[in-house]
Amino acid sequence: MNDYEAKRYIAEHVKVPRLHVTIAKGFILKNFHPTTSDLINCFLQSVEAKMPQKLVLHPSVDPVPTLDAVVSAISWQLSACEAIWGLIANAAVFPASTNMYGAHESLQWTTVVPGSGGSSSGFSLEEYSIQVPDRLALPKSSNPDVDLPLTDPDFYLKELNLPGLVPAVETALREAVQCLRHGLYLACLAMLGRASEAAWIETGLALASAIPAGSSIDGTKIGDQLQDPFVGIGRKIKIVLDSYSHQEVFGGITRASGVKLQDLRNCVVWADCVRESRNSIHYGAEPAMSNSYEKVATLLIGAVPHIRLLAALREAARKNA
Repeated sequence: MNDYEAKRYIAEHVKVPRLHVTIAKGFILKNFHPTTSDLINCFLQSVEAKMPQKLVLHPSVDPVPTLDAVVSAISWQLSACEAIWGLIANAAVFPASTNMYGAHESLQWTTVVPGSGGSSSGFSLEEYSIQVPDRLALPKSSNPDVDLPLTDPDFYLKELNLPGLVPAVETALREAVQCLRHGLYLACLAMLGRASEAAWIETGLALASAIPAGSSIDGTKIGDQLQDPFVGIGRKIKIVLDSYSHQEVFGGITRASGVKLQDLRNCVVWADCVRESRNSIHYGAEPAMSNSYEKVATLLIGAVPHIRLLAALREAARKNA
């Protein structure tokens, strides 16, 4: 392998998974230090992502382990930088300086091994350097442990802890958290309502697909109603609940999911509260209680157990289909 191939290997393998950014955010807030370089270096040590001092490019030496270490160090460094900017965007940390910090300017390589000659040089890693403020500060107005799940979409979804979340639900929940963070309560409710609708419809479709032929209820008819754009979401939720009440059909799914009929009824109460609050987007419509931060935050917190419940029911139905 030569230096050009080594550089190409790095470019092809450097990735920044969203989970790594979330991990970096959590570390930064729990182990905060105002000097960014110290903070990032401590984080890289915690994930054992140390940048090798030199890459040996010689036929007798396998360069891949060293290159993998380079890729890991760069990926985690980028994760930390993205995390810092994400936290700044959500006012979880503030820039405390106009000076900027970056890292990984170059990687040294050599073809020299003991007993042989060769050459040494280096290549730039500037393309992987994201500049961040060299000093940071925490806001005095918030408690990260309490507030972060409601101000940062990554932390909120980590709290939800559902790897197989329906993409439409995940997107809507991310936007709901962002709206709440910026005081856009009605917009937050609109996105929360969208997440609720998607979760209910997808769960209902999974249940409809799991209904055996010759049952007391018609799975095809239920599926058609759930996908009919002229049927309101309130009616669709009732269809799902009424269908699930036929425990002679769904008894196995109930046992597999752990979701009892009463649990689903409780979920309907939350969905109705979200829908009633969200309906104030219509001119002249007023919610029973004003859409304050406390009310909207409570509904957003309440989404966690209810979205989990619907996801568990959907997964059990899919496995039983």
